[in-house]
Amino acid sequence: MFRILRRPNFWVVLLGDAVLVSAAYFLAYYLRFDGDIPAGALAKWRQTLVWIVPLKLRKGLGAVHSKGSVRGSVGPAAGQIEHETDWGISDR
Repeated sequence: MFRILRRPNFWVVLLGDAVLVSAAYFLAYYLRFDGDIPAGALAKWRQTLVWIVPLKLRKGLGAVHSKGSVRGSVGPAAGQIEHETDWGISDR
């Protein structure tokens, strides 16, 4: 896990993700208040941004750095659903 911290691309991706999370969070406020964000709500956005960004990044990093890949963990479940579901389509 700590080897990845030495890679320069890791920090570029982390910074990019932080910017995108911040922008999405701001856009949610912008849409909520129809483009006219009150000063109190903007202050609340700033206060909560310091919690939202690390929590969202931690969630994303947990999915990337788990022992199994995301594809490997989803694959068997998707295959099981496919076999247990009768879609009414026959290829015979």
